[in-house]
Amino acid sequence: MKRFLGGVAALIAATFVVSAPAAPTGAASLTYPSPNTPFPVCSTADQEFCIETFEFTPTNGAKKDLTSSATDSSSMTNPFLSVIMPPGQPYTGPSGSTAMGGMFPSLSINYTYIPGEQGAGTTHDGLPDGSYRTVVRTGDYDPSYLFLSGKFDAYTVTKGSDGYFTVDLTARPTPVAKVVNLSDQYGKIDESPINNCNTGNWLTTCEPNQAYRRYLLSSFSMVSDASQRDVLRGTWISTNASMFSLGKVDFVSGAFDVTAKGPHYVPTDFGIPGLTTENGREVNSAFFEMYVTLPTIAKMFSQLTGKEVTVDMAKQALANPSKIFEGTIDEATAGQVSKKVQQLTMTLGDAGLRVNFNLTHFSAPNPSLKIQSASAQQTLTVLLSSSAASTGTPATGTTPAATSTAPTGNYVKTVVSGVKATVTVTLESAGTFTVYRKSGSKLILVKKVSGKKGANKVITSYLKGYSFVVKDAKGKAIAVRATAVRFAHYY
Repeated sequence: MKRFLGGVAALIAATFVVSAPAAPTGAASLTYPSPNTPFPVCSTADQEFCIETFEFTPTNGAKKDLTSSATDSSSMTNPFLSVIMPPGQPYTGPSGSTAMGGMFPSLSINYTYIPGEQGAGTTHDGLPDGSYRTVVRTGDYDPSYLFLSGKFDAYTVTKGSDGYFTVDLTARPTPVAKVVNLSDQYGKIDESPINNCNTGNWLTTCEPNQAYRRYLLSSFSMVSDASQRDVLRGTWISTNASMFSLGKVDFVSGAFDVTAKGPHYVPTDFGIPGLTTENGREVNSAFFEMYVTLPTIAKMFSQLTGKEVTVDMAKQALANPSKIFEGTIDEATAGQVSKKVQQLTMTLGDAGLRVNFNLTHFSAPNPSLKIQSASAQQTLTVLLSSSAASTGTPATGTTPAATSTAPTGNYVKTVVSGVKATVTVTLESAGTFTVYRKSGSKLILVKKVSGKKGANKVITSYLKGYSFVVKDAKGKAIAVRATAVRFAHYY
């Protein structure tokens, strides 16, 4: 499959390899992959950053083990894949540099079938229909999120005894109608396709210029905060959107904000049966699902109540998930965008909550999933009280007569969005505080503020490697309650 990042169709590969500074005790040392250089098939038991398994099971057919030819880009008979990190900044380990927004470089699995790429017209056949299983050894790259352009079947991230990770993904291709910015023979990018769609809220002046009847692409992201990685590991999004991103994960408010966009209509040569007809055109049939891990939900509940909520308690609280979570979408009608509550289908599993937004079309829906604070507080208060009563001791962080309250004490929350950072300092009482930007070991003054009781916002610039420290009037650092990172993956 052709992959377009921000509309760029072709980029130049870097040509260097970086060795790991240290490996976990008893583990083989790592050689990190060069940007834009495909992973090889694994040839030894302790090799990392390689493809361990590639299997294809045709619909109504027998499973084929394609591992030995997984990277054969000349094959005309079998699908093949490319596991790759993007051009630009290399991945050099969990202690290495991150990109803007506190994310390490992404890791992508691109699936291709040459006969399915051929032919005239806007729409190509794409991949053979069936199920694709890919197992990739990712060394110390610990995926926090999976972004899947395709239908989800199964996904695990396993940490081995050597401290290294293995991704095991099974997925199926789906019909996709896309709008992409393409480059000409001289490399000049034409940005008008996506600009036109944004102008009309992806409803008017928005025509798909690339489509596949069977399309599959997966991408993984790794956050810089190790404690968040442990919580988020196993999170995934599955959709057929042309462009989508997880704009914000906010542990304090319990919110996931997503951008998901696609053309309202499909090309005239799309050829997929059963589509809805509107104004003489076939409507792009949309779907969007996400999976939120129980540790993530437990952490959000803990932030909400100001008390420790365990994974088991979180699972009990989700016995009726519709009482806890609410979904909304932004829907475009005649060029106008309005927000509405969306009916969700939520399924609780052993490790997390699967949420289907039940989309019917793409008109910039921008799904948002958020905890309903009042209802969640009520449910969690009962669980916390029951936990305390069953043990005969107060729940962690509470007193026997405690009730559910918002987080207490002065605290800091930082939201990074592109080159901008919003530092919110919440004070129990009015007072002076100072915001510093930390770059390396140096603290640089950003602003001294006479703060009011409650939330005080300071907006400043953000570049790769920055973090922020806030000190009170006595020079004591104020605790960081949470960091919400905005980042994007476009397909």
